[in-house]
Amino acid sequence: MHDDYLRDLFEAQAHDSWRKLMCDEFDKPYFEELSLKVRLEAERGNILPEPQSIFRAFRLVPFDGVKVVMLAQDPYPDRMYSDGLAFSAGRSSKLPGSLKNIYDEIDCEFSFDSNRKADLSHWAEEGVLLLNSALTIGATKLKTNGSGARSHNESHLNWGWRKWTDEVIARLSDKRWNLVFILLGNYSIAKKSLVSRECGHLVLEAAHPSPLSASRGFFHSGIFVACNDFLSKRGIRGIDWCNRCLF
Repeated sequence: MHDDYLRDLFEAQAHDSWRKLMCDEFDKPYFEELSLKVRLEAERGNILPEPQSIFRAFRLVPFDGVKVVMLAQDPYPDRMYSDGLAFSAGRSSKLPGSLKNIYDEIDCEFSFDSNRKADLSHWAEEGVLLLNSALTIGATKLKTNGSGARSHNESHLNWGWRKWTDEVIARLSDKRWNLVFILLGNYSIAKKSLVSRECGHLVLEAAHPSPLSASRGFFHSGIFVACNDFLSKRGIRGIDWCNRCLF
């Protein structure tokens, strides 16, 4: 069964440069299966982010405007946070733990108190593609397992999203020069094989900023300063990570 649900969302939401780049993926069997699964879950109201925000990252950053790719795994499985950008929580005035830790690290690296915004669209507008490997996740509530610990519903990574976002990373790597890829967490770090070393890109790796893992290699990683140093040396304006218009 041919399903154009995701194609239609992408064409409505994404910048024209991305539509031209990715149009050949829409007719592949894996993407049609992915589209059907996402549509059925959306009809049940069981998907995050909201359908109108699934491709938000591709609306805010044109293909030729990407300077940095910050890669995570899944969207937040919480309606209060999930807004279509990795780590962003624009639907809430409260910072989730991962984003709080990101700002803590930024403040440490730049010796400057950040203007801590939950909505990271301002980073996107400066050229940061805030990309989750899976662009959707189930919206079911947290469940308690036998040990008493709470666990999220399963990721949608195996629905086909990983194939699609791998293509995004590979095409950025092959067609652009001097990008910074910030890979956070073991899952994202495994994607470094997709980044060509022939196009002058920089790959920065660190632990995931989650409260469960930030102390194991995210804090004091120096990734945000390293990113801006790399861009500056190539005549590219750095990212105002502190949200203070420093550049």
